[in-house]
Amino acid sequence: IHASGNHLLDVVNTLLDISKIESGAMSIEPEPLDIAALARDCSTLMALRAETGGVALDHVLGPGLPRIEGDRRALKQVVLNLLSNAVKFPPAGGRVTLAVVRDGDVVDLSVSDTGIGICAADLPRLGDPFFQAKGAYDRSHEGTGLGLSVVRGLVGLHGGRLSIESAPGVGPRVSVRLPIGGAGTVEQPARIVTFAR
Repeated sequence: IHASGNHLLDVVNTLLDISKIESGAMSIEPEPLDIAALARDCSTLMALRAETGGVALDHVLGPGLPRIEGDRRALKQVVLNLLSNAVKFPPAGGRVTLAVVRDGDVVDLSVSDTGIGICAADLPRLGDPFFQAKGAYDRSHEGTGLGLSVVRGLVGLHGGRLSIESAPGVGPRVSVRLPIGGAGTVEQPARIVTFAR
Protein backbone atom coordinates (compact mmCIF):
# COMPACT_ATOMS: atom_id res chain seq x y z
CA ILE A 1 0.00 0.00 0.00
CA HIS A 2 2.84 2.39 0.90
CA ALA A 3 4.69 1.74 -2.39
CA SER A 4 1.48 2.13 -4.41
CA GLY A 5 0.67 5.37 -2.60
CA ASN A 6 4.13 6.77 -3.33
CA HIS A 7 3.84 5.77 -6.99
CA LEU A 8 0.46 7.50 -7.24
CA LEU A 9 1.87 10.61 -5.56
CA ASP A 10 4.75 10.65 -8.07
CA VAL A 11 2.30 10.41 -10.98
CA VAL A 12 0.15 13.26 -9.60
CA ASN A 13 3.21 15.48 -9.00
CA THR A 14 4.48 14.76 -12.50
CA LEU A 15 1.09 15.68 -14.00
CA LEU A 16 1.11 18.92 -12.00
CA ASP A 17 4.62 19.74 -13.26
CA ILE A 18 3.56 19.09 -16.87
CA SER A 19 0.48 21.31 -16.41
CA LYS A 20 2.62 24.12 -14.99
CA ILE A 21 5.15 23.80 -17.80
CA GLU A 22 2.50 23.78 -20.55
CA SER A 23 0.64 26.75 -19.04
CA GLY A 24 3.84 28.76 -18.62
CA ALA A 25 3.40 28.85 -14.83
CA MET A 26 6.53 26.84 -14.04
CA SER A 27 9.47 28.96 -12.99
CA ILE A 28 13.00 28.07 -12.00
CA GLU A 29 15.37 29.66 -9.50
CA PRO A 30 18.86 29.59 -11.01
CA GLU A 31 21.90 29.57 -8.77
CA PRO A 32 25.54 28.61 -9.32
CA LEU A 33 25.62 24.86 -8.84
CA ASP A 34 28.15 22.07 -8.99
CA ILE A 35 26.89 19.86 -11.82
CA ALA A 36 29.48 17.16 -11.05
CA ALA A 37 28.26 16.85 -7.45
CA LEU A 38 24.65 16.78 -8.64
CA ALA A 39 25.48 13.95 -11.09
CA ARG A 40 27.20 11.96 -8.33
CA ASP A 41 24.24 12.45 -5.98
CA CYS A 42 21.76 11.26 -8.62
CA SER A 43 23.91 8.19 -9.39
CA THR A 44 23.96 7.34 -5.68
CA LEU A 45 20.17 7.69 -5.43
CA MET A 46 19.63 5.35 -8.41
CA ALA A 47 22.29 2.80 -7.45
CA LEU A 48 19.96 0.49 -5.52
CA ARG A 49 17.37 0.38 -8.30
CA ALA A 50 20.08 -0.42 -10.84
CA GLU A 51 21.59 -3.08 -8.58
CA THR A 52 18.16 -4.69 -8.05
CA GLY A 53 17.83 -5.08 -11.82
CA GLY A 54 21.37 -6.44 -12.18
CA VAL A 55 22.45 -3.35 -14.11
CA ALA A 56 25.80 -1.59 -13.64
CA LEU A 57 25.49 2.17 -13.19
CA ASP A 58 28.56 4.26 -13.98
CA HIS A 59 29.19 7.97 -14.02
CA VAL A 60 31.95 9.66 -15.99
CA LEU A 61 32.83 13.24 -15.12
CA GLY A 62 35.02 15.24 -17.46
CA PRO A 63 37.91 17.38 -16.21
CA GLY A 64 37.41 21.00 -15.20
CA LEU A 65 33.62 20.97 -14.98
CA PRO A 66 32.47 24.50 -14.13
CA ARG A 67 29.62 25.57 -11.91
CA ILE A 68 26.57 26.27 -14.04
CA GLU A 69 23.60 28.59 -13.56
CA GLY A 70 20.63 26.32 -12.97
CA ASP A 71 17.82 25.32 -10.67
CA ARG A 72 19.08 22.52 -8.41
CA ARG A 73 15.71 20.81 -7.89
CA ALA A 74 14.78 20.98 -11.57
CA LEU A 75 18.12 19.65 -12.85
CA LYS A 76 18.11 16.89 -10.25
CA GLN A 77 14.66 15.90 -11.53
CA VAL A 78 16.00 15.88 -15.11
CA VAL A 79 18.90 13.57 -14.25
CA LEU A 80 16.81 11.25 -12.06
CA ASN A 81 14.13 10.92 -14.75
CA LEU A 82 16.74 10.05 -17.38
CA LEU A 83 18.48 7.54 -15.11
CA SER A 84 15.17 6.02 -14.04
CA ASN A 85 14.21 5.45 -17.68
CA ALA A 86 17.63 4.06 -18.52
CA VAL A 87 17.84 1.44 -15.75
CA LYS A 88 14.48 -0.12 -16.74
CA PHE A 89 15.48 -1.57 -20.07
CA PRO A 90 18.90 -3.25 -20.03
CA PRO A 91 18.80 -6.96 -19.23
CA ALA A 92 20.68 -8.26 -16.20
CA GLY A 93 24.37 -7.66 -16.85
CA GLY A 94 23.59 -4.47 -18.80
CA ARG A 95 25.06 -1.05 -18.20
CA VAL A 96 23.90 2.55 -17.80
CA THR A 97 26.38 5.42 -18.09
CA LEU A 98 25.87 9.00 -16.96
CA ALA A 99 28.51 11.26 -18.53
CA VAL A 100 29.03 14.97 -17.90
CA VAL A 101 31.58 16.92 -19.95
CA ARG A 102 32.25 20.52 -20.86
CA ASP A 103 31.93 21.48 -24.52
CA GLY A 104 32.85 25.14 -24.92
CA ASP A 105 30.20 27.30 -23.25
CA VAL A 106 27.84 24.38 -22.57
CA VAL A 107 27.82 21.30 -20.38
CA ASP A 108 26.79 18.08 -22.11
CA LEU A 109 25.05 15.68 -19.74
CA SER A 110 24.21 12.34 -21.34
CA VAL A 111 22.66 9.07 -20.23
CA SER A 112 23.17 5.95 -22.33
CA ASP A 113 22.18 2.35 -21.73
CA THR A 114 22.60 -1.09 -23.27
CA GLY A 115 18.85 -1.71 -23.40
CA ILE A 116 16.42 -2.70 -26.12
CA GLY A 117 16.65 0.50 -28.15
CA ILE A 118 13.97 2.55 -29.88
CA CYS A 119 12.78 2.10 -33.45
CA ALA A 120 12.99 5.02 -35.90
CA ALA A 121 9.18 5.32 -36.14
CA ASP A 122 8.89 5.98 -32.40
CA LEU A 123 11.72 8.52 -32.09
CA PRO A 124 9.72 11.59 -33.23
CA ARG A 125 7.04 10.99 -30.56
CA LEU A 126 9.43 10.77 -27.63
CA GLY A 127 8.59 13.43 -25.07
CA ASP A 128 4.87 13.49 -25.93
CA PRO A 129 2.87 13.05 -22.71
CA PHE A 130 1.85 9.42 -22.09
CA PHE A 131 3.76 8.12 -25.13
CA GLN A 132 5.86 5.03 -24.50
CA ALA A 133 8.07 3.59 -27.20
CA LYS A 134 7.36 -0.04 -27.92
CA GLY A 135 10.51 -2.04 -27.41
CA ALA A 136 8.70 -5.34 -27.43
CA TYR A 137 5.17 -6.67 -27.90
CA ASP A 138 4.65 -7.41 -24.24
CA ARG A 139 5.70 -4.48 -22.16
CA SER A 140 7.17 -5.51 -18.83
CA HIS A 141 8.37 -2.06 -17.74
CA GLU A 142 6.36 0.19 -15.45
CA GLY A 143 5.90 3.83 -16.30
CA THR A 144 3.46 6.47 -17.43
CA GLY A 145 5.27 8.01 -20.38
CA LEU A 146 5.48 11.34 -18.55
CA GLY A 147 9.11 11.54 -17.41
CA LEU A 148 10.57 12.70 -20.72
CA SER A 149 7.80 15.31 -21.07
CA VAL A 150 8.91 16.86 -17.78
CA VAL A 151 12.55 16.66 -18.88
CA ARG A 152 11.70 18.55 -22.08
CA GLY A 153 10.01 21.31 -20.12
CA LEU A 154 12.73 21.71 -17.51
CA VAL A 155 15.53 21.64 -20.09
CA GLY A 156 13.65 24.29 -22.09
CA LEU A 157 13.37 26.54 -19.03
CA HIS A 158 17.18 26.36 -18.74
CA GLY A 159 17.66 27.35 -22.39
CA GLY A 160 19.04 23.88 -23.04
CA ARG A 161 18.81 21.41 -25.91
CA LEU A 162 17.84 17.77 -25.92
CA SER A 163 18.78 15.02 -28.36
CA ILE A 164 18.14 11.28 -28.47
CA GLU A 165 19.81 8.69 -30.68
CA SER A 166 18.93 5.02 -30.81
CA ALA A 167 18.01 2.02 -32.91
CA PRO A 168 16.32 -1.31 -32.18
CA GLY A 169 18.74 -3.48 -30.24
CA VAL A 170 21.01 -0.50 -29.57
CA GLY A 171 20.27 1.27 -26.32
CA PRO A 172 19.54 5.00 -26.58
CA ARG A 173 21.79 7.91 -25.70
CA VAL A 174 19.93 10.95 -24.38
CA SER A 175 21.96 14.16 -24.36
CA VAL A 176 21.06 17.36 -22.49
CA ARG A 177 23.14 20.42 -23.40
CA LEU A 178 22.95 23.22 -20.84
CA PRO A 179 24.46 26.71 -21.20
CA ILE A 180 27.00 27.30 -18.44
CA GLY A 181 25.91 30.90 -17.88
CA GLY A 182 22.18 30.15 -17.70
CA ALA A 183 19.32 30.58 -20.13
CA GLY A 184 19.80 33.19 -22.83
CA THR A 185 16.57 32.21 -24.58
CA VAL A 186 13.92 29.87 -23.28
CA GLU A 187 12.31 27.33 -25.60
CA GLN A 188 9.26 25.84 -23.97
CA PRO A 189 9.22 22.91 -24.09
CA ALA A 190 12.65 22.10 -25.52
CA ARG A 191 12.56 20.54 -28.98
CA ILE A 192 13.94 17.02 -29.06
CA VAL A 193 16.35 16.29 -31.90
CA THR A 194 16.39 12.57 -32.71
CA PHE A 195 18.85 10.42 -34.62
CA ALA A 196 18.10 6.88 -35.77
CA ARG A 197 21.30 4.87 -36.01
